[in-house]
Amino acid sequence: MLFIIGAVQKVSFALVTLSDPTPPPPTLSLSLNQSSGCIHNGNSKVTVSFSIANKESGKEYEAIIHYVSNGNDIVVQKLGSGNCDHWTSQSGYFYGELVIKNTATPILHTTGHYDYTVNLVEKPNLQKNYYDVCVGIGNDITFDITITNASNKVDYSLQGGSSGSTFTYVGNGGNPNNAVYSYKGKTTVDDNTDIKFKVIAKSKADPSCDIESDEITAKVHRPQTLQEIGGSYTIYLSSPTPKKLKELFVNLPSNVNLTFDTKKAKKYVYKNSSNEYVFDPSVAAPYTGSFKDSIVYTVDYGTCGKVTNIDLKTEIIIVNDKESLPSFLKSVEPLPICNNSENFSFIALIKDECQDPDPWLPTISVIADNGTFPAKDIKSEGRDDLTGAYRYRFTIEPHKYKVSNNGVVKVEISSICDLKILPIIDYMPYRTDLTLTVPPKTFISGFPSEVNGIVSLCSSSSDTISIRGIPSGSSGKYVIEKGISLGGNNYKFEPTEPTALRYAGFASPESDPTLERFVPAQVFNNVISSKYDSVIRITYWSPKPCSDSTSIILKFLPPADIKFTYPNDTICFGDELMLNVKGKINIGDNFLWKFGDGGSLSSPDSNLSYVYERPGRYFLRFQTNIKDLNEVEMCNNDIIDTIYVGAKPTASFDIYNNYLGESVRLESNSKILVPNTPEAKDTIFAWNWKFSGGLTDLQGDSVSFGSPGVEIDPYQVLHITTASWGCSDTAILSMPIFPVHTVSPDEFDKEQFNTSSKNGWYHTGQYYNDETLSSWRNVPPNGAHIKAISPGDAAWFTSVSGKGGYNAGEKSWVESPVYEIGNLQLPMLSMDTWTDMNYPFDGASVQFAFVDTTAFGKEKWQTLGEMDGEGLNWYNFNSVSGKPGNEEQGWTDNKSGRWSLSAYRLDTILKLSAQDPVNRKRVRFRIVLGTTTIGQNMDGFAFDNFFVGQRNRKIIVEEFCDHENKIENPDELFIDPQALRVQYHLADLVDDDEINIQNPYEPSARALLYGIGKTLPRIVLDGIFFENDKAFGTEYVKWSQKSLLERSLITSPYNIKLNSNNNGDSLKIEATIEKSSTVTEDKNYVVQVAIIEKVVQGNGKEFTNVLRKMLPNSAGHRIDKNSVWTSTTINTSWKPTIKPTSDIYIMAYLQDEDTKEIYQSDYLPVALADYQNLYSGARPGSPSAKGSFSDLTLSPNPTSHDLMVRFDGVLKDDYTWSIIDVLGNQRNAGLMLYGTEAKILSTEQLGTGMYYLKLEGEGRSFIKKFSVVK
Repeated sequence: MLFIIGAVQKVSFALVTLSDPTPPPPTLSLSLNQSSGCIHNGNSKVTVSFSIANKESGKEYEAIIHYVSNGNDIVVQKLGSGNCDHWTSQSGYFYGELVIKNTATPILHTTGHYDYTVNLVEKPNLQKNYYDVCVGIGNDITFDITITNASNKVDYSLQGGSSGSTFTYVGNGGNPNNAVYSYKGKTTVDDNTDIKFKVIAKSKADPSCDIESDEITAKVHRPQTLQEIGGSYTIYLSSPTPKKLKELFVNLPSNVNLTFDTKKAKKYVYKNSSNEYVFDPSVAAPYTGSFKDSIVYTVDYGTCGKVTNIDLKTEIIIVNDKESLPSFLKSVEPLPICNNSENFSFIALIKDECQDPDPWLPTISVIADNGTFPAKDIKSEGRDDLTGAYRYRFTIEPHKYKVSNNGVVKVEISSICDLKILPIIDYMPYRTDLTLTVPPKTFISGFPSEVNGIVSLCSSSSDTISIRGIPSGSSGKYVIEKGISLGGNNYKFEPTEPTALRYAGFASPESDPTLERFVPAQVFNNVISSKYDSVIRITYWSPKPCSDSTSIILKFLPPADIKFTYPNDTICFGDELMLNVKGKINIGDNFLWKFGDGGSLSSPDSNLSYVYERPGRYFLRFQTNIKDLNEVEMCNNDIIDTIYVGAKPTASFDIYNNYLGESVRLESNSKILVPNTPEAKDTIFAWNWKFSGGLTDLQGDSVSFGSPGVEIDPYQVLHITTASWGCSDTAILSMPIFPVHTVSPDEFDKEQFNTSSKNGWYHTGQYYNDETLSSWRNVPPNGAHIKAISPGDAAWFTSVSGKGGYNAGEKSWVESPVYEIGNLQLPMLSMDTWTDMNYPFDGASVQFAFVDTTAFGKEKWQTLGEMDGEGLNWYNFNSVSGKPGNEEQGWTDNKSGRWSLSAYRLDTILKLSAQDPVNRKRVRFRIVLGTTTIGQNMDGFAFDNFFVGQRNRKIIVEEFCDHENKIENPDELFIDPQALRVQYHLADLVDDDEINIQNPYEPSARALLYGIGKTLPRIVLDGIFFENDKAFGTEYVKWSQKSLLERSLITSPYNIKLNSNNNGDSLKIEATIEKSSTVTEDKNYVVQVAIIEKVVQGNGKEFTNVLRKMLPNSAGHRIDKNSVWTSTTINTSWKPTIKPTSDIYIMAYLQDEDTKEIYQSDYLPVALADYQNLYSGARPGSPSAKGSFSDLTLSPNPTSHDLMVRFDGVLKDDYTWSIIDVLGNQRNAGLMLYGTEAKILSTEQLGTGMYYLKLEGEGRSFIKKFSVVK
């Protein structure tokens, strides 16, 4: 707005332009001279430079350089200009901050990150730097190198070494800090030569970052092989000249120790007097004949060890030319020599003084048991180059020689010069033994009886005859010929075309190729023709090498028209074979039966039966003996047929994992108990499974399938096993499907047994499909005495159909589903029970079994608990005659007259499970009944509300005492994971209880609540288990522990959860109380919250679990019975007014205002370190008029009885005091509490002498001297 005053003035205008935009702020940037560095040891150096852009004039800037590594932020340097160096051994990043120099100006700019990588490569540390390496000719050098400071961030390679060498990682040798590399390289260096190389370590991130190891030396030791001059040497005994072994080899090393010998250990290699190894053939003079040997040697290479028996393959031939002898006698044909061979050829090598052997030949003969036989076809084959002997071929005739059992004949050879020649074999003169192999006796088995080599068969027989040539073998063969009668039993035979059996109607089964089978009628029709008689001949040639033959003549006769029949050629073991004879049968006809198992029967009956004693295959022979039969025209029927008696399997099987929602497995255990005869095999080949309930049939010896649903009655499983010959057996088992209940502290299982519910509970009668085996019924009990808990409420109850009660001698049970209790810390089992049985004869008990890997029905059941064990109303007799579950513990009698809660801890099962979690994860229970009498006028046993879960009740044990009247070792009396003991100190009997002085009112209020009198100590359990006149001896211990145990097994319908936190001013406490819907009665409750200190010192003694404070006071927090609630939360807080010295418990419990019963509690531990900061030293209601004392006096001094300690002020904290004698021994000690102005100390226990009183507290210490005179 423009204001004009006075005259109007001339106004001029000027053009105004916009100013420049705001200049950009200053910024900092960094640069590194390198992004990575290589170090071997120490630090890597990096240079950081910086620049500042957009500086404002007149201001001086500073760059603050940071380096961050492994979470540590280090200020490298503050720079105004230039650059800085930084040394580091760890990777990280740089960044900079820009500020105005020498001011508190905030950071103007922060740079980004500048990464810097440190590549650490350490010098390889080698386990060894020197190696002795032994190398054979043409072999590689191979040895391992170990690096003891290996890193997976480094690559290792080789520098130097032999040509083509490799360096391969093979492992760490069992040490994670090591790396083992295999060095392998070819080398041609001489013996005792060094190879040198190094190991190079390179960073994988930066290959230019490397370092080499110290030098490695490998000394090569090369064992040398001796080299021969020649390969074969002949030594004649007529001119023995020792040979030095060095003459046989070249390059014989001088630095090795050689030991020579011969392969056959003939000692003609030795050291002579010149210490030379020589070969002297004259040493072999005692030996006769010519033979070969080869030289072997042993070499000791020192470092590379010793190598023995190296074969030089230098052959030495020793020829005993001092005598004329055959040097060899060898067969021309393959051995053995069969004694039925017509000819067999040999070659003999003979050397003597005669020249050209032609036309004179040696005399060669064979001496046998039946005479001497000259050799045939003796002829010369010239001179042998090796020995200089002459070769002669000749033939012997083994079939002519009769020999004894050992089959030995002798060959005798006489030379042209009529010298005594010694054969090589066994080095015996003149003669040598030859062993002739006698072919095994050959025959054909399986034919009926023969007469004069003839087997008569009925030509129309359709029965199968099985024959086998003995000995059998793949090279054995048959030949068949047709025969023409020449009169009498003389026949002329001609081969068939072809001659093999199979073309004549014979067949060899695939399962037994050595067996031939034929049907007489088929052979007769295939082979016999009108121009031949009804005769054939079968010849069997046994397998080589010494083959022999045997023949059987088959004569086919027309049969009588009488046969037999049977329903089936296969019967099962134990069944009767039914036989029926058919045809024209006359009086006087008889029939012979041979059943193939040694049994036979001659009978005129046309119908009969037979039972075999064991399964197998049998050849049944039927022979007719017909009156007035003309055998020229017809034959008695001789029929052989095969009967198979099938082995009958015994079916059985096991059921595994029959649990809901899992894979059920069935395993067959079926066996053939009575085995077959050796001639035949019959095994189980089919396994079939059939099920009730519409389940699909299955096949196989082991089958698995998804479990079906749970039904009231078990499924029926039929297992049918069938053997290969058709015999079968059936096994039937009931297969219940059990649910699997996995219980946890928050999830339990409680079964109320509603009638017809599919809950996985089954009884004995259902397992065996026989209700007479079990009196158990899942019905509402309505016996003469036992009634339902509520009308119509079903339970398991013994009630024999139609008459009630139970059976005499009954051993029955009811089995539960599967439970997994591994998630529980305090497992338990409970149920409501009613016993009405004949005492002490009949009883019931509970058993358990682990079922993880056990077949159903084969569980190892154990009785759960004992009468005086960890249970509530658990068994009432330990000698029940009926032995339920084969044990004598159990419930019996007829006096209970009501339902009772029976419960037992399952801690033992939990411990057993922990020992073998694989096989003991799952458990089942069963309630077993054992009786000896009939339950007349008695209902037996009933149970309901079966529960498996966590014990949820926490028990409060309240102990009333003072420092003189207390329970000794109370922590040993009340040991239970579910109980917490709290100790109240009273002043009714003493007036100097230091703990009571600190908190006198709340313990008195609890004592008044229970009517605790002036006789201490006293105990209250959960507000109800207490007896004011109870003696504290052995019986008291039993009473307290039994009460704890039984109380712990009663599940509470309430739950309390405690939480706390330290907010720095006080301990905030939250207690949430939850009520189950099963609680229907309206009650007045009080919720109490208390602080319990674990260890407290008082009156020179130590006390545990002492009440320190009830919050807000002993009145607690009231819940009126008219309140509607299922959950309520109490919030309170606490701050210690007494100096804390130990851990505490925060305790909360719910108590009935009228009955005083504590329904549930909870306790939360708090460590001393988590709350001691809350103690301030100020105590409400403490004296404040006087200040803290500065001095104290002792009177009277000397004293004879008591010592008065007076302060010139008050104690502003608790002080500890101790009396010490002149030797430094502590004689007494105690506590003086906050607010104390004077204290009387007793000196009764002190003798005459000088003592010191020492006080410590508030960080101060006082020592006063006093004397005692008595």
